[in-house]
Amino acid sequence: MLDNRDFEPAPRQGYWIEATLRESSPYWGSTWSYLGANLSLRGYLPLDPSKRVVLASQVIFDAMYGKAPLQEIVRVRGPGRYFNTFGGQEI
Repeated sequence: MLDNRDFEPAPRQGYWIEATLRESSPYWGSTWSYLGANLSLRGYLPLDPSKRVVLASQVIFDAMYGKAPLQEIVRVRGPGRYFNTFGGQEI
């Protein structure tokens, strides 16, 4: 994780980058065998000198390889978060 945001609860400038790997295997007692990765990039750019208006953007890359159950395939995973990719307000 790389984080240079100026104020974590309400950033006005900076970036936050996270990368994670996940794995499931019969070697660890699982029925499934897959490997997954997530890369999340967030950027914050002030649009006025007082930094009251901020352009915020997020890009997420999530990939899986192998045989995973449906409940894992539809989730975008980062550290401690789940997003359901079927849609709705969470994604």
